[in-house]
Formats: sequence, structure tokens, C-alpha cells
Amino acid sequence: MVTPDGRFAYIANASFPEVDAIDTTTYQLTTIPTGGRSRRVCISPAGDRVYATNYHDDAVFAIDTAAQQLIATIPTGAHCQRVVITRDGTKAFVQNGWSNTVSAIDTATHTVSATLPTGDHPWTILATPDDMTLYVCNGTDTTLTVIDIPSLTVSATIANVGSHAFDLPFGP
Repeated sequence: MVTPDGRFAYIANASFPEVDAIDTTTYQLTTIPTGGRSRRVCISPAGDRVYATNYHDDAVFAIDTAAQQLIATIPTGAHCQRVVITRDGTKAFVQNGWSNTVSAIDTATHTVSATLPTGDHPWTILATPDDMTLYVCNGTDTTLTVIDIPSLTVSATIANVGSHAFDLPFGP
């Protein structure tokens, strides 16, 4: 993932307990120790934070991009893998594959503000462009969980979307 200004690229490192930052002008690598192996990253709209999932230790790392250092480790559900952040930067969501939940993270306090049930093995999460709805593809059943972001509640479960639903993009 690249910061909004294009200055840094962040790389989840599943082999080592770190996230790597690359300065895109000098190609200098900065290693940010995390204490756990990261799986996926997302960057806040302001570019001031990077959130990285720790699949093995069931947590999300919050990284300050100005200091290039870990500022919080946020416990979530089992085997979190993907993380998305709302366009206003106030909430991050992570799917917890083995817990069959999605954790809503308050980005101001770096705490889980809600844990929402999903179908079996949530895999992909995607927020609508207006930050009103989160869609969750459940990888080993045939459902799609729909979450209302403002109220942090499950608003629907859509059945029969196909077996092993693993991806969900929005068009241009």
C-alpha cells in the first residue's frame, strides 16, 4: 500500500515480526518492528496511520507513519487477515476468519468498539464509498454479511451467493 502522497509504500511481512516502509524517492527501507507477523495492510486516508493484521497472533498493529513506529497492538478475533478503513478515517474493520466475526476498531482510541457476527470464515470485507455499509464475503458458506456502519449492526445476511465466495470489488 502507498500513502496518499505517494511518499511511502508499506509492506506486510508474514515471514518476520515487522512491517517494512520504503521511501519511494530514495528507495530506502525502514523496518518497523511489530512483535508479530503481519498479513495485510491499509493506510488511513490522511496517511498518518498504517494498520496491519497479525494473522498468527489475532491482532491489528497501528503504526504512526511520521515516526515509522508501532503505536498500538489491538487484540481482535482469531486469524484476522484483511483490514479496511473508512474514508473519514474514524473506523477500521478487520475480518476474523476463525472467529466468524468482524471487529470494528475505533482509530482514535485503538480499541475494538464492536464485534459483529458473520457467516462461516469471513474472507473479504469492503466498505461502500459512502461509508454506510460493509459487505463481508464468507468464504466457506454461501452467504454475504451486510453490516450497517453507522449503527455497527448486521443489517442482512444474503444467502446463496455461491460457494467459496472470496472476493468483492466495487466498480469504477
